[in-house]
Amino acid sequence: MIKGEQKYSIGVLDGFINNCISFVFYYRLIFVFLALLAVCFYGVHEYNVSGKEDALKNLCFVLTAGSIVIGIFYSILNYEKNHQKIKNDEDISKLTNAFNAAFEWTKPTMVENLKITKKMHNEHKHLCDQNKSKEFFDILEKNEEARSALVSILNYLELLAIGIEEEVLDEKMIKRYFKSMFFRYHANYEFYIKYRRKVHHSPTSWEYFTNLAEKWNREN
Repeated sequence: MIKGEQKYSIGVLDGFINNCISFVFYYRLIFVFLALLAVCFYGVHEYNVSGKEDALKNLCFVLTAGSIVIGIFYSILNYEKNHQKIKNDEDISKLTNAFNAAFEWTKPTMVENLKITKKMHNEHKHLCDQNKSKEFFDILEKNEEARSALVSILNYLELLAIGIEEEVLDEKMIKRYFKSMFFRYHANYEFYIKYRRKVHHSPTSWEYFTNLAEKWNREN
């Protein structure tokens, strides 16, 4: 689905309509066969009740019109079914991407980064609690390992948020797995992020991450 495309919904009727389409598509040959029988029956009826001059003309008209209607119906049915298949494939792709993103979080490099940031936060918790952004920023600038670990984690969370925004990751699955991590890093380091934006003149740094964390927080 194209990003930004208008989505239409009929609420509870969506499931009913989709089920009907699936049912008709599954038995489409039977419906087409019955429709052909109906067209033929009506054509013969028109042939019998019409005058000799118009009988053949009316028969041809009924058969032609019926065939066109059946063809249009079959094309619409195929289009709707293909549309559903594309949507299902997109959903599966987003779930697969979200699963792979969650799996990346468990790799040794990321686990080590989490350990480093946890240790760093415990050591300087008083600065975080007091929102002493300059002091905390200066400490990180002198500690390459801690700064690199924190930036790597924030970059990864930013990437997840962008993936959701661009509709390549399933938000429900990402939220289920990463919600607590989003909340934790947003709560612990929002003051640092804001200060770093000013220092580096980069007001959009980790913007998607902070916006998504705030959105999920409002939804709770």
